[in-house]
Amino acid sequence: MRSVPAAYVRDHWAEIVDDAVREPIMVTSRGRPRVFIANAGLAAQLDPTASVDMAAASRAIGRPVTPPKYPWLDRPLSREERLVALERRQTQIYHVPFDEWNDEEWKILDVKPSDLLFDD
Repeated sequence: MRSVPAAYVRDHWAEIVDDAVREPIMVTSRGRPRVFIANAGLAAQLDPTASVDMAAASRAIGRPVTPPKYPWLDRPLSREERLVALERRQTQIYHVPFDEWNDEEWKILDVKPSDLLFDD
């Protein structure tokens, strides 16, 4: 688990949230642990009675909260995680009869691992 000072979190909030998706982050104040930031999946494991109210979350941010349509293109995921998501979707498509594939599925099957590299 990574530990970062509160001042860094204040100045780099978007980066911290993206990193917290991958691993929990301990926020410190004056060298002492103060807050723990983790993804929703880990939070649910820590407190199984807690649940994320998607409707309330949608109202809070003013737009629908939905998973990404193409998780293999989601920047917060590592390259390996994107490859796994792409391979999982491609496997699902291969189990559908060939003549039932739509244009979107053809495009997904044409994605190459080199397409998952980003120029940051």
